[in-house]
Amino acid sequence: MKRGVEYEKRAGVDYVRFHGAITDPHMHPRIFDARLDYEAEEPNGKAGLDKYTKAALLGGIARGLAMGNESIRLTDPENPERTILHPYPLTTVDRILAAASLIIQQSHMRVGINMLVDRNIIGLGDDADRQTFTAKYIRRIFSSPEVRNNVAALKIFGDESTGGFNIPPELVLPVACEWSKYNPGKPVIVHLEDEHVGEVAEEWPADTPLYVAHVSSQQELEPLIEQIENGKIIYVEATPHHLSLTSATKEALGGLGCMKPSLKSTSDVKFLWDNLKYIHVFGSDCAPHRPLDKLGPSPAFGVANHDIFMPFFLQKVAEGTLTEQELYGRIVENPRRIFNLPHLDAEAEFMLKEISAEEATEHTEYGCSPFPLSPESPKLLGKLMYLKIAGRLAVRYSRLMEAAAPSYKNLIQF
Repeated sequence: MKRGVEYEKRAGVDYVRFHGAITDPHMHPRIFDARLDYEAEEPNGKAGLDKYTKAALLGGIARGLAMGNESIRLTDPENPERTILHPYPLTTVDRILAAASLIIQQSHMRVGINMLVDRNIIGLGDDADRQTFTAKYIRRIFSSPEVRNNVAALKIFGDESTGGFNIPPELVLPVACEWSKYNPGKPVIVHLEDEHVGEVAEEWPADTPLYVAHVSSQQELEPLIEQIENGKIIYVEATPHHLSLTSATKEALGGLGCMKPSLKSTSDVKFLWDNLKYIHVFGSDCAPHRPLDKLGPSPAFGVANHDIFMPFFLQKVAEGTLTEQELYGRIVENPRRIFNLPHLDAEAEFMLKEISAEEATEHTEYGCSPFPLSPESPKLLGKLMYLKIAGRLAVRYSRLMEAAAPSYKNLIQF
């Protein structure tokens, strides 16, 4: 089986092939949203597994990991024509198994689960008498064979994001220590921002893998560099939007530029690129919403970017900002190693032609992407020609093939 990156010129046109499964460890599908009426005016609607995983495949991504800050869609008792989203995080064995079942039924690509821990699960609540950390319950969950077999990592929100699942930053470490007792070698993913990144990393134990999602600024990356140099097992993820867009996009586009963490300054973007060797993974943090949700008075956090993911990084290779091997490591080798993913034979070929952001986002969920409209819209290079998974053609010329149908094999287990 081939590994690595291969170039070929045919009829005067350059092509590049990635031998290995392009992996996105930071995905936000709405697993429990099986509705097909995507045009209905419902609050905070995302794409659902069917539409979401089709878009990822059409971007050349062979597999991914779904974050656990999920919701469930129920009928509005006051208006049966509408539905309401209720928080439904993947925090219990029953919910994890339910999500696994839906992945088998609806996902068009290999998808694994990153479970979540929230305030109620660890004994925190809104009442004054429940503001204490309780480990007994999560020990029973963390030690279960269902978690061991079906979960890649634990996601902890130490700062607020979609769903309101965050716990106090000072409790991130004790919860993580409980996880590592029963799941050694499986990383803890943290959503932390600003000064909280350095505070948690400084106290982090040297023998526990820490994965810091969507680093967005010098303030967040600088302390991680220090702790990595001190020998701690810390993995850093960066996203296309934090590596290209700034607060100028937010100012120009309003809700379309509303993300979590927020877009930062030009100097922050430069600092991330200048310290590329400390960024181990490129993840999408792809969380698509409809225009209705992004342009309202309280815009939903999130960005759709599976379609520009590879063209963005292929352009950076062409510019000399990173090498093809540096890209390969961050989208194929490192995600597989960090998350202990099973072997998957895959091959993706891209035609190295310039494309516009409008052309690249043709398959964006709901057609709602900031990249074509941003004053900082990045240059893009590369059009997916085909994607093979396990020796079978899954995508060819922007069309899904029979091999991309939902099946049992699309659930990643450990």
